Amino acid sequence: MEEAIAYRENFSQREGMLIWPDFINFDTVLKADATAYASARALGLRAKIDEQIGWHKTLSNVGVNGVTGISADVFWDLQDPATDAGLPEQK
Repeated sequence: MEEAIAYRENFSQREGMLIWPDFINFDTVLKADATAYASARALGLRAKIDEQIGWHKTLSNVGVNGVTGISADVFWDLQDPATDAGLPEQK
């Protein structure tokens, strides 16, 4: 998580979207779980949403097909901002 936060400091725009961690999906060739790069999936989903709904719809609450998990555990608590998911928002 600290690496992701440090990486974000390289950019000046508040609208930047840092996507972490990556997704996991089942690779039918390897017959095992494999990394499915979240940034690539997000860009594809962004294009699909823009085409089907419009640029005004966010990625929030839109399902990502083929994903079975994430590559790192991310802790979150509604009442505690000092969690893995809340930490980037505090900086």
